[in-house]
Amino acid sequence: MTTATPTLRRISPADHRRMAWKNGLGTTDEIVIDPPGAALGSGAFNWRLSMATVEDSCPFSAFPGYERTIMLIEGAGMELDIPGQATRRLDRLFEPFVFSGDEPAQCRLIAGPVRDFNLMVDRAHWRAHMDVLQVGDAGKRLDAGGDAVILHCFGGSVDVAVDGVNELKALASGHTLVIEPDVPRSIPLGLAAPEAAIIALMTLIRR
Repeated sequence: MTTATPTLRRISPADHRRMAWKNGLGTTDEIVIDPPGAALGSGAFNWRLSMATVEDSCPFSAFPGYERTIMLIEGAGMELDIPGQATRRLDRLFEPFVFSGDEPAQCRLIAGPVRDFNLMVDRAHWRAHMDVLQVGDAGKRLDAGGDAVILHCFGGSVDVAVDGVNELKALASGHTLVIEPDVPRSIPLGLAAPEAAIIALMTLIRR
């Protein structure tokens, strides 16, 4: 039996949508949202990947029903006060932290502005996992499975070989690759970089 080729979507920084936070206290760069073009404030999206610069200590927007994964990518860090949880200090780069979006988290900056990386999923219908991988010229082989797999490069350039796709996909810094198989399945990936690079690997699965 022949398996259909996965659909690949490459997203460059020029494709990002700059928009205000839902609470109006900052701006975010939306990388990709499902379904495409969904309105953020409608609460009718499945998942969303974005980056934001936090200039001042302030509350984050609430996203009831959504699970959030946040990761510091620039700056000294921040502390998050989340209702019902102990204060969480985020001062190490590229360490994902998962929390509920049901109520606004209060953000306190440690020493100046920060930039963060955010993944949100509708927890009633989706679950997600984020890993951060260091890639060098020795390369990596791995299997990533689900209804969608997302790769985002934070530095350098990574060559991505996707099972069933002959062409190598060079993923430059700041660029994103969304892989959507015809049916949920494990997708073999080959990753290699001429110089050390860091990527986020996200798997999204329907419940």
